Amino acid sequence: MLCATEKDPEQRYQNAEEFLYAISHVEESDERYYKKQRGKFHLFLFTLFLSGICFALGFSFLLSSQSQKEERYTMLLQNAEEQQDGAEKEKTYLEAANMPDMEGREEAYLGLIQSAKSDQVFSREEAGTLEELIRKNRAALLKHPEEYGDICFQLGKAFWYYYEGEDNAGRMERAKSAAPWFANALEYLEDGDSKKSIALVYERIGSFYRDIATNIVEASDQGMYKTLFEDFQTLFQEVAVKEEEGEMVRLELLEFMAESIEQYAGKMRADQVTRSAMEDALLRIEMLLPKISVNSELTEEKKKTLEETLMEAKIAVQNVFSQEEDKG
Repeated sequence: MLCATEKDPEQRYQNAEEFLYAISHVEESDERYYKKQRGKFHLFLFTLFLSGICFALGFSFLLSSQSQKEERYTMLLQNAEEQQDGAEKEKTYLEAANMPDMEGREEAYLGLIQSAKSDQVFSREEAGTLEELIRKNRAALLKHPEEYGDICFQLGKAFWYYYEGEDNAGRMERAKSAAPWFANALEYLEDGDSKKSIALVYERIGSFYRDIATNIVEASDQGMYKTLFEDFQTLFQEVAVKEEEGEMVRLELLEFMAESIEQYAGKMRADQVTRSAMEDALLRIEMLLPKISVNSELTEEKKKTLEETLMEAKIAVQNVFSQEEDKG
């Protein structure tokens, strides 16, 4: 019937004889049609079967490839940890961090940070290498925001305690350089992570030293010194008293704390920080100092410098409040 009703006359039966022949052989036509359809169906099933095999093989290859990458990544980390040569250690960690599909893993970055500060100096070259690496792989790192926050926190500490900066940057310059990394840590660390509250304190102190000169000129620095004093007391409790932090971190923090009191005793007094609060803070530093063992000439020298800074800070506090008493 379809043939008899075709729109195109050329496609219809051309005469009654063709039409009668088609009717008399309709069963044969149907059989050929169904046979043809069965062939198509079998071909479809066969194609589907081959596709399933290809998918299974592809998936298996993908799993195998990922497994090989994991093994390679783990091997590179182990090789880096065992390396004694600093340059080779850095090269191996960099190779691991730049592996395809592994750029978002934190282990290689943390290894690089630890390696960079192992000599107690975080050089400008080391800092530049790490910052460039993190910028390049940031999209991959942000797929694991908690790990990225941890990397930023550890890099912030490396800047804070070890960065040499321009012309051997002082503590204030190091704190300012660290502040942006602690700000990133605050953004990406989970709320329940204990490092987040410490990152907030580090970031505030770094921001203080970044902004203080401008705020003094604009006479908008009132209240900042009390916050600085309180933030250092927090770091004393959360960092300085903990032996696992290592002597360099503890001594550096204690000296920074004493130096801030020496430098800003008058400003802290104006912000209602009492004499007893400042003297108690310096006394806690003095009592902790003998408990910190030193294992290098650098930290031995730092310990001696801290003793001198403590004495100068005590004198600064005494002078500020003596002046107040004389005015009274």
